[in-house]
Amino acid sequence: MWRPVGGGGTILSWVIFHRQYLAAYPAPYNVIAVRIDEGPVMISNLEGDTPSGNWIGQRVALTYAEMPDGAVLPRFTLAA
Repeated sequence: MWRPVGGGGTILSWVIFHRQYLAAYPAPYNVIAVRIDEGPVMISNLEGDTPSGNWIGQRVALTYAEMPDGAVLPRFTLAA
């Protein structure tokens, strides 16, 4: 059953790729694992300013990014 979620979460893990695999993702780019507040884990990207040091435990908020091909993907930003 589908249920709405609040959009908040916590970074569980992160990595920065320094090699480009897809044209839509020029290197370097980050990938994060986020446990959303309702429980599931999502794999996405962190938009905007990247934290310094260890990102694990940082609070994030859901946002959406439109890709060059028109697809809209869920992304995260650091929570205020």
